[in-house]
Parts: sequence; C-alpha cells; structure tokens
Amino acid sequence: MTFSFTGGSEYAEMSEIKLTGPFSGMLAFGPPAAAEYQLNITGTGIWSARAAHRDTPLPLEIPVNLSGSGVTLTPDVSLEKGEYIFSRDETGLFSPGYELRFANGSYLMDADNSCVQPCFKPDSPDTFHIIKIPESGTYFLSAFPRSSPHPWNVSIAAVPVIPAMGPGPVMPQDAQL
Repeated sequence: MTFSFTGGSEYAEMSEIKLTGPFSGMLAFGPPAAAEYQLNITGTGIWSARAAHRDTPLPLEIPVNLSGSGVTLTPDVSLEKGEYIFSRDETGLFSPGYELRFANGSYLMDADNSCVQPCFKPDSPDTFHIIKIPESGTYFLSAFPRSSPHPWNVSIAAVPVIPAMGPGPVMPQDAQL
C-alpha cells in the first residue's frame, strides 16, 4: 500500500508498506501548519483508513524500552537536549526502519540534515547509534518494518556522563609498577 499526504505544492510526505497478511497499523505525517491536506491511499483488496490526531498521554521518561509489531507509532517520550543511545534488536535488512519525530509529527533530522534520526542505513550491521536531541521536548518513534506484521524492540537511554579528568594522586618518581 502507498500513502501520500499532501498540501498543495508546499508539503508532501509518502510512505509505502509491504503487506504479507492482514494489517492494522498507524503512520505519522507532520504537516507544517494548519491547512487543508489530501490523503491518497493506493492498495489492493478491501481496506479502510482513518485520519486523526494522535492521543498524547503523559510522555514516558527515559531510559525506555519500546516494542511493537508492524507499522506503528510509540507513545510520546520526554527527552532533554543532549545525546542518547538508540539501540535495536535486529540489524541489516531484517530491522524495521525507525524515524524519531517531534510531537507535532515533523522529522528529527541529524546535524547535517541528511537523514531522519536514528539514521540506520538499510543494510547496517550496527545495533545502536548515538542520537543528538537539539532541544528538550516530547518526541515519538515511527516504526515501519519491511513487511508487516513484524515484531520489533528498541531502547533509548541517556549517554552516561563521564566525569572530567582532574588531578589524581601524585605518583612518586621512584614508584615501581
């Protein structure tokens, strides 16, 4: 199925989901302003869709473990400005794609504005990436496996703060190790 969400020539997002059976899931779109938008869906078989604002209960605090099955959105997560470890269970082509988004649905891009964090490439063997949160706030994760349904698990934890190096004990010149 393909999903496109557009607002004139100003805004467009598209998602494609490969289905291997019955599907129930959620996709996020982050239009930049209040306006009229159009949602186009193309797929075979019988289907129905509903467009709605996300329910946003109190955000989860880190460290947090998130899991799901298939294409879905996680609950909100409260993150402070800084660095975090984003870990995943599956790697390479078996791993779902993950996109961190601001609470308003817009993408959380990396510092170079070249990819949506956590920035795993499709065939990446990495089990984790360090992500940089540019401002404190509420975020959520959009997960989209290559086929659906497909279970997935991730965690987000703060990068530990390493104390600054300082003067240590003075070693006598004639000390033997």
